[in-house]
Amino acid sequence: MHFFGTEFHLFPVLRNYLKIAGRNLRRHKTYAVVNIVGLALGIACCVLLALFVGSEWTYDQFHEKSDRIVRVNRVVTTPAGDTETESSTPAPLGPSLTQSFPEVEASVRLSDKSVRLTRNDETVTARALFADSSFFDVFSFPVKQGHPKPSFAGAGGIVLSESAARTYLGSENPIGASLTVQIEDEIVEVPVAGVVADPPSRSSIQFDVLLPFELYKYNFSGIMREAAFQRWDVPVASTLALLRQSGQAAALEEKLKSFAADRFGSSSSGGENDLEIRTGEKNVQLALQPLPDVHLSLEVVPTALTAPRDPVYSYVLAGAALLVLLIGGINFTTLSLGRSADRAQEVGVRKALGARRGQVRAQFWGEAVLTSGAALLLGLGLAALFLPTFNQMTGADLHFHLTPAVGLGLLGLVGIVSLLAGSYPALVLSRFDAVSILRGSAQIGGRSTLVRGLVVLQFALSMGLVVAAFVMTDQLDYMQDNLGFRTEQV
Repeated sequence: MHFFGTEFHLFPVLRNYLKIAGRNLRRHKTYAVVNIVGLALGIACCVLLALFVGSEWTYDQFHEKSDRIVRVNRVVTTPAGDTETESSTPAPLGPSLTQSFPEVEASVRLSDKSVRLTRNDETVTARALFADSSFFDVFSFPVKQGHPKPSFAGAGGIVLSESAARTYLGSENPIGASLTVQIEDEIVEVPVAGVVADPPSRSSIQFDVLLPFELYKYNFSGIMREAAFQRWDVPVASTLALLRQSGQAAALEEKLKSFAADRFGSSSSGGENDLEIRTGEKNVQLALQPLPDVHLSLEVVPTALTAPRDPVYSYVLAGAALLVLLIGGINFTTLSLGRSADRAQEVGVRKALGARRGQVRAQFWGEAVLTSGAALLLGLGLAALFLPTFNQMTGADLHFHLTPAVGLGLLGLVGIVSLLAGSYPALVLSRFDAVSILRGSAQIGGRSTLVRGLVVLQFALSMGLVVAAFVMTDQLDYMQDNLGFRTEQV
């Protein structure tokens, strides 16, 4: 095999390179530990933050039909020109969409409410989600026990999450067990129709129990109990639609203009209930929002689904992850450059014994790859070790999966760091002839502009992160301690 004009056998040479690299690392243990641990910590922090940011950016994409699920929002424009987008819609909207538009395969209405569950004289408060029976046609929540879809129709069934079933029923078979549900002042006896997997942390739909949407009427009183489900001026639920094809949202939204004008009109129906929305002369339109966009959208007043998050936070965390990794990489590179001049005599002896320039380059780059590879393995181990703690701190439920894309990214990282760390000794030291190095006449090291620049950049980035951490900590403490009211009196 030819390499840089030299014929040699690959495996004996690689074995020799690795032997020399290992010998150098053992001889300079402190340098090796600092270099490997520093880069490993940067990789570990980057992996944890990347997992969190990745979870934020892939919210609700675990549903098999996520690319076809849209939320229908109301866009209300006042005569003064003020516009507000709300996710709360009238109850008749969902069935009307399914009946009126062939683009809509199914629709589901969602409303959340805390209810009280009683079983064997023990009462607990549960986070309930009122939903249509089409819930399981639209969303992908695996059913663990029972057949909730048929029995969930009407007012005759309740569906529990796995954790709720363990909490409320213990080891008892949940299917068919009867629970007493108190909704406001109304008490309803319902059997358990099924058990589904707990909603994942990256789901905008969170619940302990699923209740038939028909039971949501008990949240109203008087004439509004029945009228709220018939009127177009009373928003009571979030409406989500499953499109037959993923590219139909724009065409359907255009059709919704005339549909909204016919249903909402511009007249007020009167009434004194505080839940009523008087349309008056307001212009009400309907807009479609893809479900995966809901979590990072602050423009919509949320209902039923979990509160959205500011996407700026994700960008900040992604930037912090890259900065931490960059600091670790710079530290790795500067330490490698700092030791390069000390190895000049080694290069001189090797070249005097017949080593060619290409072989010297391969040696230095090989050592950089070996060191950064060790740092990568250690960093992944540290990330896995601290992941449970990180989940507890962030309230997330993150899992580390080494997908092909992640693996290629990490290998690319090792390649970049190795290239930067090994380039100076590989390209600079290898160009001197053996006589100049052994005589000491070769100008090696000295005041390197590159090294000084990297050190200054590293300190600047580190100080920036430290200052940002202190500012954020003080701001969070201020928000928690200065709420504008005395919490002990509320």
